[in-house]
Amino acid sequence: MFAKQYRLPRHNTSSGNSFRTPLFALRYGKNALSHSRFGFVVSKKVDKRAVVRNHTKRVFRSLVESIVLQIAPGNDLLFILSPVSKSISREEMETQLML
Repeated sequence: MFAKQYRLPRHNTSSGNSFRTPLFALRYGKNALSHSRFGFVVSKKVDKRAVVRNHTKRVFRSLVESIVLQIAPGNDLLFILSPVSKSISREEMETQLML
């Protein structure tokens, strides 16, 4: 789990730029901090069961934690996972994230 300083507050939706991949949509914007903050959203469209949504979010969060040093500081990043994310493996998620 990310330390509290790296978590994106709920009231901040990073209303800046965005782009989409088959796995996730990313909304990003600048912040005035010396580090980046991250948020993860998995809607009920992915799966109605909270267990599945939480598992998907944990897997994706761990992948982002592993590349956090490669991300430039001073950004707010909100990852919105798509329904495809529950049916692919961790390795496939990692390759999609690295693109």
